Amino acid sequence: MKALEMGVDDYIAKPFDIVELQFRVKNALPQPAHSVDLVTGLPGWPAVHNNLQARLGRTDWHLLLINLAYMPAYHDVYGAVAGQRVRRTVADLLNGVLDEWGEVDDLVGVLSAHEFAVITRNAQHGRLLSQFQQQFTTASRRWYSPAEAAAAQLQLPDGRYSPLLTPTTAVISASPTTFATTLDVIDAAESLRQRQYPATVEKVTPTLQAIFAAS
Repeated sequence: MKALEMGVDDYIAKPFDIVELQFRVKNALPQPAHSVDLVTGLPGWPAVHNNLQARLGRTDWHLLLINLAYMPAYHDVYGAVAGQRVRRTVADLLNGVLDEWGEVDDLVGVLSAHEFAVITRNAQHGRLLSQFQQQFTTASRRWYSPAEAAAAQLQLPDGRYSPLLTPTTAVISASPTTFATTLDVIDAAESLRQRQYPATVEKVTPTLQAIFAAS
């Protein structure tokens, strides 16, 4: 009791029960519905799921999946801080483009360290992506040395070479009879992206499924 009077948030008496401790820790963590990506400040998968779930029965939405291909290579060469700076820039670009071309209930979210999701009602989503690609190209000039930019590749620590960061995209539009769940939508978009860009990283859908299972 004295500890609580002194301002301690909580305490547990010894000997303690491990199950009780696990529940106390879980309850102290932020709730998934409010989770955000700490690097970009963008909402994470729970918010993307909720936004997309509310639209599944409608015919006026589009999911834009943006994957930063070759991000691991950039991270290996320039380090974690530089990689985080890139992710923040991408988040700012997507927010800016959506402010200009999007609707009031559109959303930019994060699915993984290299994957962003945009949910929009704008039928001219191709123009939105084109604006983002142009701004990404301009911003990315600051991320490399002149020699790397001229060669359009990075030399990795082990001597191999990697292409520069490349945003690979896929678009899935509303289809009330095709998608039963939000994971179906994400999986369809990732499958489309992998067909268009075979060298991109593995799908994040299994990770999202695991988040559902744990919640």
